[in-house]
Amino acid sequence: MKIMLAPDLHCYYNNYGKVLPNGKHSRFEDWESTAAWLLQHAVDNDIDVAVFPGDFFKNSRPDPEQVLSVAELLNTFATYGIEVIGCPGNHDLLGAGKTGPVDLVKSLCDDMYVGITNVPDVFRCCHDTVNIAVLPNIKPAGLIDAVADPAEMAMLISQKLVDIARSLIVQCHEIGPGCKNVLIGHWTISGSVASSGQLLYGSTEPVIPLNELLAMEWDAVLFGHIHKAQVLNEKPFVGYAGALERVDFGEEDDPRGCYIIDLDSGSYEWIDLPARKFCTISADIKSSDDIAALYEDLSLSLAHNKATNKIVRVKYKVAEELAPMVDHSEIMRLLQAAAPAYIAGIFPEIEMTDRSREASVTEDTGPIDALKKWLDAKDIHGEIIRGQIIGLAMDLITEVLSE
Repeated sequence: MKIMLAPDLHCYYNNYGKVLPNGKHSRFEDWESTAAWLLQHAVDNDIDVAVFPGDFFKNSRPDPEQVLSVAELLNTFATYGIEVIGCPGNHDLLGAGKTGPVDLVKSLCDDMYVGITNVPDVFRCCHDTVNIAVLPNIKPAGLIDAVADPAEMAMLISQKLVDIARSLIVQCHEIGPGCKNVLIGHWTISGSVASSGQLLYGSTEPVIPLNELLAMEWDAVLFGHIHKAQVLNEKPFVGYAGALERVDFGEEDDPRGCYIIDLDSGSYEWIDLPARKFCTISADIKSSDDIAALYEDLSLSLAHNKATNKIVRVKYKVAEELAPMVDHSEIMRLLQAAAPAYIAGIFPEIEMTDRSREASVTEDTGPIDALKKWLDAKDIHGEIIRGQIIGLAMDLITEVLSE
């Protein structure tokens, strides 16, 4: 019995892209391509059920084309005999009790194979051998009464979610004793890690304790919401599949794919998806040689296809005095030669020179005396060069005063 944990679809991000000659956004084409691979992997691996635990869209007001595309994807799963179970995520919600875009998707899908709910519920799948309980994301107003303190509200919602999950496992045992029981949802589970590497414990966001879920003895817990794919527990499987596409450079190193869980054996497998990649080319410039090395690195990126077909940016640190020597037009030329999908930009971080003032120089210090102190501070002691500099300064002062 195989279940696919599909990632958050987020159809689609329109950053770092462009409108193509055919009128379609390049990032929408990326989304369609990756979604097609997701479907093909489901077919190739004889998946019985595909679960989509929330965030079908990047916001709660998608274009009609996005709604139709998601509905078409889910219906195509159904045409291959793959049952689909899903629920809204926090990005899909308009408000408590309001009809949202996921409701529109549901109305466009085949009820026999596609089950989508915006309230906690249980679906019986695989000829009534598997119970899939759903814990969709819900606005706080739909769960508890308003509380002034955000941290207290998060704690109360967390406890409410645990109570709902307990009631769902009881319902599963009542309607299908002896069946496999799977929980899907769109929330943060304790111990999960964000793309930034931050461990998510919860403060003002509700967090469901992992140990509470394990104590309920689900056969698998398949969640959405966290964009970094991860396994929080192996047996039973508890984890996230991440997102279908990368949002930005903060997710540059995150893999993109899905998990396939075998409920009979308890094993699982990760499947990579060819989502559009992001690439950052970095440099730390402390000399003119480092500038040449940056150009060389860009040339090698071209030679080794490091940036080809990727969303690319260049970031570099540079000392203030060297900044004017970095040629952005040359960087752009080299980037364009690598044929990236999109150039996000060139981002310098200029390290300003610390200009400490000589303490003995005051408002009463004459310009020539101040110049001599500056020459001393710069360790310029040669009589000839000092004489030339001071002579030029005196000529300049005389010229200014004579005008």
